Amino acid sequence: QGEIEQTDNSYRSANVSITVDPVELDGPITYYVADIYIKDLSSFRTALAYEYADQNEGSRKNVMSTLQLSQLTQAIVAISGDNYTFRKEGLIAVRNGVEWYKQTPLSDDICVLYYDGTMETYRSEDTRNAQIDEIYAKEPYQIWTFGPELLEDGEIPSKFFTTKANPLSGIGYFEPGHYCFVLVDGRQKGYSLGMNYTQFAEVFKNLGCKVAYNLDGGDTAVMTFNGVWRSHPQDEKPRETSDILYICEPTSSANGQ
Repeated sequence: QGEIEQTDNSYRSANVSITVDPVELDGPITYYVADIYIKDLSSFRTALAYEYADQNEGSRKNVMSTLQLSQLTQAIVAISGDNYTFRKEGLIAVRNGVEWYKQTPLSDDICVLYYDGTMETYRSEDTRNAQIDEIYAKEPYQIWTFGPELLEDGEIPSKFFTTKANPLSGIGYFEPGHYCFVLVDGRQKGYSLGMNYTQFAEVFKNLGCKVAYNLDGGDTAVMTFNGVWRSHPQDEKPRETSDILYICEPTSSANGQ
């Protein structure tokens, strides 16, 4: 990885470049954009609390603090995932190339990161077993089930199923090797009220993303950077989650599986 340059909001090595910037809007609304460049896909990983059961500081099995998971994995930047263990129907979970759960038909939209670094979202109502077989044939590296998808062919959908403002977390895709994590603080009067899905989609569109996808929000939505909180959770102890998305120095060549 060579020489590493770090500041309070950036990390740069031979393999990874990350800048995390806060944005403040009238509302008030505060959100954070982690702009991510990686040379090797193995720098983009997920972690499950289940894998660290013997180190779990929480009181419940199979879930863990995003902060603790980020520290255990030596994540540079991490964001809460889709929290799939809270749901038992209509979802697919593929993490770092390993299938953890699969039950169809899908209840929610899915987001797929392929081994070639491309990312696609698929609407639940349009995705049947034949399409899922095609997705698997293209070798998915990660599959998340939550949503909704925030962009359709680069444009914001005409409407979403709710217009309520909440804390939100999501992922955006520009091109292979270039991604972003976005975290919106919310439900905090005088500081940040949160966003609805249309506002959230506008953030990704304005950033220039081709694909954008919403992950678990509310009490779950948090971001860490270099092992400390980067966002400001609405509760002193945010809801524990089953999984995180994170960026690290490459572990091996993901392209070689």
